[in-house]
Amino acid sequence: MAEVNSTPFFDITIDASTKESLNQGCIEVLSHVRPDWPSGEVQLKIFTDGLTNKLVGGWHGDKKDLVLIRIYGEDTDKFIDRDREKKNMKMMELGGCGSKLYAAFKNGLSYEFVHGKVLEPSMLFDPQIYREVAKCLAKMHKVKIEASSVSMWNFLEKLLKLYPDNFSDINKQKLLKENLFSLDELNEEVSFLRERLADVKSPVVFCHNDGMPANMVLKEDETVALIDLEYGGPNHAAYDLANLFNEYIGCDEFLDYKRNYPNEYLMKDWISSYLAEFNGQEPTKDSISELY
Repeated sequence: MAEVNSTPFFDITIDASTKESLNQGCIEVLSHVRPDWPSGEVQLKIFTDGLTNKLVGGWHGDKKDLVLIRIYGEDTDKFIDRDREKKNMKMMELGGCGSKLYAAFKNGLSYEFVHGKVLEPSMLFDPQIYREVAKCLAKMHKVKIEASSVSMWNFLEKLLKLYPDNFSDINKQKLLKENLFSLDELNEEVSFLRERLADVKSPVVFCHNDGMPANMVLKEDETVALIDLEYGGPNHAAYDLANLFNEYIGCDEFLDYKRNYPNEYLMKDWISSYLAEFNGQEPTKDSISELY
């Protein structure tokens, strides 16, 4: 476990409030991660500028050694365990199915950029691609973990504590009342699921827990890598599979399950590739049907 906890830490806080301070902070982090890069010649590109994270890429000369710097969003530590995230990334790196984690700093991480194409929902129907996704997920599920209990219940409890009872803003309150679950209803739903899944047979493994196409990269060697392990942790293996099949529907306003949900042939073919990688041998028809 020593290697998992060996990530260098720099006493740096990046101020992401302005582009100038963001760039300055990224250059400072890169001066430690890549000390041979002349600071005046480093180029930066902002990839994402969202509420949860800001993601910046830096390079010098050849983009093949592009280093990513992720700055945590404000208050995201209230529901995301950042120490666990670092351990997750290191475990995936050591397991051969994740990007290299270079360093951590006070409000973010620096890690390897995985070259390739980020998947789109339509690409999940390509047999060559979805079989590689299945193999990648199986490799992740084979990584040895210490925990034997699932982490999603603690995560859901954190989210529920942040869920508002009401809003002082009239429009927000109307939206909450007319379109969203109340806090009591959500608590009831979580309790129902916890009771229903208490005796589930699916093994507890290291799960990605957010396996959507945007977190999958088709690499230049035509294999697939899973990225962004913020929500990773111990969970039932079947959760990752069920979540991934639901991702076929996409995130558009109209969710067309009848048209986009994978059919039995695709799911069983996907499961066959998954089990072959997970068990190290070709699966039987019975084992495919059982997981299906």
